[in-house]
Amino acid sequence: MALFGFLNGSMEINISNPVVVDGDKIKGEIKLKIKKPLQSKGLYIDLLLENVSTQIGTNGVKRSTSRTRLARIDLESEKAYSPGDYIIPFEVTCPNLFSSGIAGQIGSIISGITSGLQSKKLLLNGVLQISFFTNISKTKSIMVNKRG
Repeated sequence: MALFGFLNGSMEINISNPVVVDGDKIKGEIKLKIKKPLQSKGLYIDLLLENVSTQIGTNGVKRSTSRTRLARIDLESEKAYSPGDYIIPFEVTCPNLFSSGIAGQIGSIISGITSGLQSKKLLLNGVLQISFFTNISKTKSIMVNKRG
């Protein structure tokens, strides 16, 4: 839960390649705009797989969305920030979202339904953690295409 993070500053995530193939490098940068002095607990990016499932039944159509964290990449440890602009570059390898391991995490039913899909959505969730209840964060989506 991130309360009042906007009072401390803002975050942007810029990536050079918004569409990648599984196994590619994702290169980008986090831009922080800090409004007042603060002490952070760390800066990281969570890689999240977003799954959307649709069930059609006698009661109509039901859609549900879930997110599975695949990895956390620590970019900075505890740090004191003064007001100003900061740019933190990053590079991560896109996981293979089409392997049976990921499909196994989602479940065999969803795997069977989505096996014909050739792309999936990966979310990069950047977080500057200030305290347990206060973060500055931003999420950016990337389309991942199946290799081959």
